[in-house]
Amino acid sequence: MIRGLMISFCALAMALCISPATARAADKLSSEDKSLIKDAMRDLEMGAQSGRLARTQTDTDKVQHFAESVVQDNSKMIKQLHDFASDHDFNFDGDPTKPDVKTKKELEDSKNREFDRRYLSMAVHEHEEMLDIWKKGANDAKNSELRDWFEKGQGTIKENLGTARHLYQDVKDKDADDKKSEKHHSK
Repeated sequence: MIRGLMISFCALAMALCISPATARAADKLSSEDKSLIKDAMRDLEMGAQSGRLARTQTDTDKVQHFAESVVQDNSKMIKQLHDFASDHDFNFDGDPTKPDVKTKKELEDSKNREFDRRYLSMAVHEHEEMLDIWKKGANDAKNSELRDWFEKGQGTIKENLGTARHLYQDVKDKDADDKKSEKHHSK
């Protein structure tokens, strides 16, 4: 009887040891999901970095407010995505790409309206790219939790994209008004 209990106990202990490993294997992400996470994270990080830069490089309250909002939104999504990846034993390299580094350098070298023009143009492009990634993630992610996360995040990205487009148009309109004024004064 004691021997039977010992065998049962050992079998139970082995089952408990194997179950977490089996559960972890089931939580592994597909290569497509990993790629979606990396693409999303790259865009989120770039948006947050350029938004932080806007705090010192612009003199426009609306641009500073937009940038702060993007930094907050992106930081929240970055944390969520890191937590999700960590829960699924996925670590990845978050280094920026060469084009991202070049774009950031161009932003660092500009100020005021020139900065606003470059920053907002980049913000529009980034948010359009992000929206494409989020739509793809909502449709194609293999992991249902990740699919839901991409689906829910689209509203924030659409809102920020709309604001970026509006502010960018304002900057372009001011540039056009300045050119008209310069032409008028030169006559």
